[in-house]
Amino acid sequence: MKNETIAKGNYEAYLRSEKYSIWDAYDRPSTRKEAAWDYCQDLCAQYEGYGLKVISKNTFIFTAGFLFLSTSGKEMFMFITPNNRRVCEVG
Repeated sequence: MKNETIAKGNYEAYLRSEKYSIWDAYDRPSTRKEAAWDYCQDLCAQYEGYGLKVISKNTFIFTAGFLFLSTSGKEMFMFITPNNRRVCEVG
């Protein structure tokens, strides 16, 4: 139940976010944040994803997310935190 709540909260934050790049989230992102954003972009491309955004942020870290289609055609949501990444079905 906890993971489901976390996923739902991140998906709702994703829908509200208008931060389509690391530079929308931070005026001057550090090189580590830029590298982390590059990783998120690469992961999005690997899954043939779309709509990559910064979901939440603070001074030190951010969470990003994107949508992609599963092999069965279901829309999925992936969110990436500094410690891991999680996938859940949309809907």
